[in-house]
Amino acid sequence: KTQKKKKKKPSTVATFEAEVRAQLRPVAWAPVVHASAASGRRVAKVLSAAAAAGDQHARRLPTATLNMVVRDAVTWRGPPGNRSSPKKGRVYYATQPATRPPTFVLFVNDVSLFPDDYRRYVERSLRAAAGFAGTALRVVWRGKPPREEVGRDATAAGNLSVVRSSDGAFAGKSSVMKAKRGKSGYGAKKGK
Repeated sequence: KTQKKKKKKPSTVATFEAEVRAQLRPVAWAPVVHASAASGRRVAKVLSAAAAAGDQHARRLPTATLNMVVRDAVTWRGPPGNRSSPKKGRVYYATQPATRPPTFVLFVNDVSLFPDDYRRYVERSLRAAAGFAGTALRVVWRGKPPREEVGRDATAAGNLSVVRSSDGAFAGKSSVMKAKRGKSGYGAKKGK
């Protein structure tokens, strides 16, 4: 008795791929290759897909291109506003410090202003515009360091910042700088 080979319908392949993508949603960026270990069919496609993913894994994107991609993504869909804060998220620039896996650092004003869904959106936009098919991306969001407590002098109309000196007295910024240089006033010379 001979068995007839069943021809796979395109709808079967599409259905199977949809099921795989639904179950492996976090890695939707990975290509799906149909192969048979029993018959050895399409094994070459698996190897070529793995080689292509390895090439993408070691790829470096120029900083200018990366900044254009991020700027377009932020322009198309801006960061959402936060009800508890009047500040709006802002992306200053992006860079790629490492490969294997491709690592991107986005410098922003405040990391807490970018929710997880917006971070995923930026990663998807980066992947859609720049490629990186078949490899994971690492995206690091780096915020500005917190500023030191600096008050404002009300008498100077806000032009002079007030800093607490080590002895507890308040002094203007210029007085602090003079104290650091060792001068007590204009034209003062140090004694021997």
